[in-house]
Amino acid sequence: MDAEKSRVIGYYPSWASYSDKAFVPSDTNVQNLTHLVYGFALIQNDGQWYVHQDHFCVQTYSPNSSDHYDKYADVDRIFPGDDSEQDGNNVFGNVKQIVDLKSKYRHLKAIISIGGWRLSGNWSEAVANPGRRTKFVQTCMHCMYNFGWDGIDLAWVFPDGPVDAANYVELVKEFRQAIDDYSHKADTNKLTLSVVAPPKEENYKHLKITEMDQYVDYWTLMAYQFNGAAPKPDDSSVAIHNAPLYPSTLQSSATPFVVAHAIDYYSKVVKISPHKINLGIGLYGRGFYNTEGPGSSFGPFENDWLQTIYPCRDMPLVGASQEWDDTTKSAYSYDATRQMMVSYENAKSISSKLDFVRESRLGGVAFWDVTADAVGDKSLITQVAKSLGGSGLEGLDRTDNTINYPLSDKDNIKNRRTE
Repeated sequence: MDAEKSRVIGYYPSWASYSDKAFVPSDTNVQNLTHLVYGFALIQNDGQWYVHQDHFCVQTYSPNSSDHYDKYADVDRIFPGDDSEQDGNNVFGNVKQIVDLKSKYRHLKAIISIGGWRLSGNWSEAVANPGRRTKFVQTCMHCMYNFGWDGIDLAWVFPDGPVDAANYVELVKEFRQAIDDYSHKADTNKLTLSVVAPPKEENYKHLKITEMDQYVDYWTLMAYQFNGAAPKPDDSSVAIHNAPLYPSTLQSSATPFVVAHAIDYYSKVVKISPHKINLGIGLYGRGFYNTEGPGSSFGPFENDWLQTIYPCRDMPLVGASQEWDDTTKSAYSYDATRQMMVSYENAKSISSKLDFVRESRLGGVAFWDVTADAVGDKSLITQVAKSLGGSGLEGLDRTDNTINYPLSDKDNIKNRRTE
């Protein structure tokens, strides 16, 4: 990739096609993306990839298995327009939709992500010895070329301690070798190895980042999960900004973690090339109830079913005012009647982060997730793409993806044509 070009990466969660709004992969506005990352795949503690079928049956990895966590959504579901009667051994579901997008939009690199918040529990055991690491790499590589991916995204959330850290170095080293060997054998375009990076010191202090970096194409800093899972009040809890760029000079308790500090660690302390770092941005808001706003305590939910995560497309909520914290460059809404605060991203906060990306010479931006974005002129992804890429998107990475997978046993992957 040209060192001057920027990345705009969007994550698509496999479960999105089940949601009330049923956002399927083909609904993604991929013209404004350079990479589409599909999450997530599951690795078991013996390093083997398992298939989860309809939440009942688990089978071990084999060359004929789907290598995916949710088999129906990933490779079996028939969407309108799919020819389920066509000859051969074919793949359908979300994967086919993404491969179809790749054929139509050759700039779009599609990557499979492994792990994530829900599926990282087995990693420590899965990488604990050379045999398991090799099995891990082999099964992931099979998934990559069998289903037409342009690379692998490692989303271990998160390694814990020196043993995990040392094993992670060996894992990325083995992945790098396997990807390069496959690329040479299959004569492909560039295939990617990326790593999801933690934003908090309590997590990144365990990593051997410098040792890993030589094997990694780019890092995606998950700089949007500073307040963890659904917040539960205790005696010390306060409502905090979800992803503040800078610390608050007025309400320091509202910014226990900030984006700029995390970026400084990766780029200035361990000295990763800034262009290899993508700034992660969450397209969701985090809600707090029974609070007076940022830095104030919050109370129990009125009901257990009350929502705590809101897609940015729905913000600000009806009845809430849109607020701005200029010291942290953070947007939030406040509903005085309900005493409810939601910390989220809007065009103004994204503009501040784009200034920071340019000033820090970062390689791009990664969004979790594409289904929560607004449409039209309110799209935050479009705002980023045009800002980093220009009106014609000429500043973005438009290198070709790979559509030739000679080792795949799926006929509609192996025999793929451009549209």
